[in-house]
Amino acid sequence: MYRVTDKTVDTIEEEDGLICAFALDGQGSRKRLDWTVVREWLPADGVLCIHLDRKEVHTSTWLREESGVDAVFTEALRR
Repeated sequence: MYRVTDKTVDTIEEEDGLICAFALDGQGSRKRLDWTVVREWLPADGVLCIHLDRKEVHTSTWLREESGVDAVFTEALRR
């Protein structure tokens, strides 16, 4: 996969279902995150933008057990 950033192309490597994740600062900047930081993220840390591969077991486990996302939404994502 590739993403275009400031007229350059960066390779995105998927990590156990995490395609990419960013902390957004509300000022137009973002910081790339890995699973370790995503797991530690709290709502007080700001906006989390996360792109997951829903077919990966690790993704569905994280959504159900760690994310704090309501079960209604996690079930809908599994379909």
